[in-house]
Amino acid sequence: MHVHGVHYKILSDGTLRVINRKLDEGAGEGPEDTFASYEYEWDVAPGTAGTWPYHDHNYENHNGSEHKGLFGAIIVNPAPNPKPHNAYKFSKEYVLYLGDDAFWGVEIDSATKKQTKHGVNPTLNAPKNTDVRFHLIALGTDLHNFSLNSYRWFDPGTFNLINQVAIGPLEKHVFVIRSKNSTQYVDNNFSNKLLGMKGNFTVD
Repeated sequence: MHVHGVHYKILSDGTLRVINRKLDEGAGEGPEDTFASYEYEWDVAPGTAGTWPYHDHNYENHNGSEHKGLFGAIIVNPAPNPKPHNAYKFSKEYVLYLGDDAFWGVEIDSATKKQTKHGVNPTLNAPKNTDVRFHLIALGTDLHNFSLNSYRWFDPGTFNLINQVAIGPLEKHVFVIRSKNSTQYVDNNFSNKLLGMKGNFTVD
């Protein structure tokens, strides 16, 4: 397993032994390891705030097996301002993984931060006039053009309002909207759109 964004020592990257073909590099202790259980240690040090994917690299071609569900997200929030009203508060948080033929959705519980799977092209929902944070992570090999129809949001790090974003393999995009009306999210890349990459966003 390999992770992006956070810090780690060489024994907490499971891909180095595979790619470098050196048994003393990367997760594990020797060629006899079964990998039935292994503990990775990742350091969310200063500078690691963000949304980061983790995924596997297989032994045959070193690419991931994301199509088998071997992926996930680590979300590192910046340390909050000491004033309580400046803490991060969202009525809903969703992670949308953009595969080569479908979205996979995960909801994050605002209290426990636990991620719950919602499956393929899921219906997402939020109470009206609340803030919702979306975490997009592209998997596979396709380029995508994500849109949340009738919504605009700030392009991260700028004051520019956008209504769609291009995102490629293992890139991420995080944005916040104020829920106003029900709509659809869609991948406007032509081939992905033909495959039905879209889902509903329902505002209660």
